[in-house]
Amino acid sequence: SASTSASDAEPGDEETAVIEAVVTSIDVDGRVLSVTRKGKSTTFDISRKTRVTKDGQQSSLSVVSVGQKALVTFNIEFNVITQIEVLGSELETRLAGTKWVNSNGVTFEWTKDGRFLHQNKEREWVFLDASRGQLVFSDAHVDTLVFNNELTQFEQLIKGGPDSFQGKRESDSTSDESSSADDDNLATIEAKITSFSVEERSLTVTRNGRETTFDVSRRVAIELDGKPASPDDLAVGQTVRITFDVEFEVVTKIVINSEEPPADKPAD
Repeated sequence: SASTSASDAEPGDEETAVIEAVVTSIDVDGRVLSVTRKGKSTTFDISRKTRVTKDGQQSSLSVVSVGQKALVTFNIEFNVITQIEVLGSELETRLAGTKWVNSNGVTFEWTKDGRFLHQNKEREWVFLDASRGQLVFSDAHVDTLVFNNELTQFEQLIKGGPDSFQGKRESDSTSDESSSADDDNLATIEAKITSFSVEERSLTVTRNGRETTFDVSRRVAIELDGKPASPDDLAVGQTVRITFDVEFEVVTKIVINSEEPPADKPAD
């Protein structure tokens, strides 16, 4: 419930709280917004006087859509939203800095500065929701890309389907940066997984008899046998090499030792 977010309230304002969440549904006419945060879903009423901003500019509810991240300010007692700051699409954040290739050998790249490159040529790209986007060649030719939850594969529906290509993640700049030994803020250790939660993005490992819990970056690079892997490949009992930010204790890369069989799958 919203009351559980009271700890997020701005200093000096005990009646309101501010949370960062992902929009799961919005009813503009009914003035209702649902969001998810840390695995929990909350539904709010939207005040008629709610202020909406995007890219620093005042806007309207028409710019709020499913899959976007937003800063939501709401009245704790009445669960009524007073302000929404649209931050962008969750998919946009996850794709930034990644490169892909489809089954036809065509390359796709989403740069960290917000551009989309198709065969190294800048093209129009539209984010639809948390798992889909559209590649616009012309008014008559628009392909839809549907990504899996782990963001390791996509299906490219040609002009909306039924013809399609399959795509896979090739590499990303985050992975390259994480493995850099020149970054003083990063450290790499080998340890054994004792618990892992996909939902909470947390990883607990044991090393030299000592247990440590880390947060896991949304852009974490996971490798198995030198190839991109997904959180589904992680399991309790595995020995892994993890690279993490020393200051914030956030894991940016996980390399799975495939020679050692896992004990159990991670908790949801």
